[in-house]
Amino acid sequence: MYWGGNLMREINGDGFRRWYERQLIGGFSFIALGLLLIVAGAAFLEVWLGHESATVDLLSAGMAFVSLGSGGYCWVKAAATIGAAEHLAQQAVCTSCKSYGRINCQSERHEGGALTLFVQCLRCNHPWSLTL
Repeated sequence: MYWGGNLMREINGDGFRRWYERQLIGGFSFIALGLLLIVAGAAFLEVWLGHESATVDLLSAGMAFVSLGSGGYCWVKAAATIGAAEHLAQQAVCTSCKSYGRINCQSERHEGGALTLFVQCLRCNHPWSLTL
């Protein structure tokens, strides 16, 4: 689903909290872009319905469908990005000392469609795993 082997490197590079913030910023950026594309698609639909020229109609219809489709894709991508980040954030609490987001990824394993990260708490060195 995600990140093609870069997840462990990204989390260890800047820390879990910064990685999480970047994922949320990226996800909400997709929402904003999707909203703009949907508004542009609606504008193209209005132009498409208002002209008699076949060339303008064809161009407006094509741009409307491309804009609306791209806007929908942005919303799906935003939901996947924010959902994955939230899912990992709920598991990023050390079960021993209860510190949040202070993890160091030791290894990762891909099994089927699931990704398992084996992490260690930076505060108390307690190991556990995160599943995405």
